[in-house]
Amino acid sequence: MIRILTLLPMYVLSVLALLPTQVNADVFIDYGVNEGGTLYIDLQAETANQAIHFFATGIVAESGADGLEFDVQIGDGGAFLGGTDTAPTITSIDLITGTVWASSSPTQSDPEVHPLIRQSTVDTASLVSSDGRIGTIVFDTTGFGFGEIDFRLSGVAGSFDTTFFQGVNSLSTVAPNGIIRISAVPEPASGMLILAGLIGMGFRRRR
Repeated sequence: MIRILTLLPMYVLSVLALLPTQVNADVFIDYGVNEGGTLYIDLQAETANQAIHFFATGIVAESGADGLEFDVQIGDGGAFLGGTDTAPTITSIDLITGTVWASSSPTQSDPEVHPLIRQSTVDTASLVSSDGRIGTIVFDTTGFGFGEIDFRLSGVAGSFDTTFFQGVNSLSTVAPNGIIRISAVPEPASGMLILAGLIGMGFRRRR
């Protein structure tokens, strides 16, 4: 059961969104680098086409899933949510290529496509009982520089959570939020100095 972000004004979504019956289960989503319990997505500044894979465990233990609603938000969501953030942006979401859904006749739809907020879904012809990659997001950090910005899979647009499904029933899904961490790309001269330093260290060690 897919809940579309633009059906209602944002201030009443949390009240009127129709939620399917929830199955007692736990599927966990993992991505990026875990540092002290916080998930970081490491990207380079001013760079397009940076792919980050997302994984899930618990699908097998819960006898499979046949669908996924993948809700994603960067920062304040940008203009679509009345925010001011403009970058980094989401170039694409691929829930089929190389994923656990790939061999089960999946179909992907993208009800909401905005630079900093997305809703993508995948449905399959049969239950998928495999843990592993569930999707890939491609990011573009052009215009952001370097620093950190919030990344959300839960509480997207205030009330939407990434969720796995068995038919019309939802599986209890642990979809942790994280932080996109963007590092400056070393300038060519700086890169050469770093390389020279590493070579020098290796030479001293050999002596």
